[in-house]
Amino acid sequence: FHRISPNNPGCLYNFLSSSPLTMIFKGLVAIAVSSLIAATSSSPVKLIIDTDLGFDVDDVGAISVGHYLQDIGACEIVAILHNTGFPKGIGGVDVLQNYYNSSATLGAYTGPWGSSDAAISSQDSYTSLIESEFPSDVKTYNDVNSAVDSYRRALESQADHSVVIASIGELTNLRDIIKAEPTLFAQKVKSIYYMDGGYNFGCGDSDGSEWSPWLGSTEDCDGA
Repeated sequence: FHRISPNNPGCLYNFLSSSPLTMIFKGLVAIAVSSLIAATSSSPVKLIIDTDLGFDVDDVGAISVGHYLQDIGACEIVAILHNTGFPKGIGGVDVLQNYYNSSATLGAYTGPWGSSDAAISSQDSYTSLIESEFPSDVKTYNDVNSAVDSYRRALESQADHSVVIASIGELTNLRDIIKAEPTLFAQKVKSIYYMDGGYNFGCGDSDGSEWSPWLGSTEDCDGA
């Protein structure tokens, strides 16, 4: 995991090395974000979760931890975004929102990365199941706004330098909102905690990986 402040790009910390073993720790990111900030803050952390829910169940755990922290007043989840081309991913997020009686803004990436048949199959280990077993108004990314629009709305509603982003998947959405709204992003975001790089399917550094042929060309996330 890495932490970076948008107002101090050189301030980068490597919390964990970028290796396949970091998948084990993805579920801890919500704890890390809220615990680090809440310890020095008297008000709830304004949190945006940017997830690739679908590949593994660890994202379910991370989002659930975020909702627990919201329940105890440590954070307020202002938005949850999905960052791959898996149409049902955001539906799984909505199932969790309904379970925790939450109403954060939802949005989804609809680009090509992770949208091939093979990639979608690999991302549906449990999503279709939980959508069929639990209430969810949102079924696919066609039922929500784009990730950029949702990022924009969430950021505009918050005070300057107050938003903490936990990105626990690809950096597609972060790339797109920074390109679309660089001034707004710098004005509203306090810090970003992210997991990506060469490990995360080669998307973070766009230099390819053994997964690239079936998940999608790294050109699809170039610049992330």
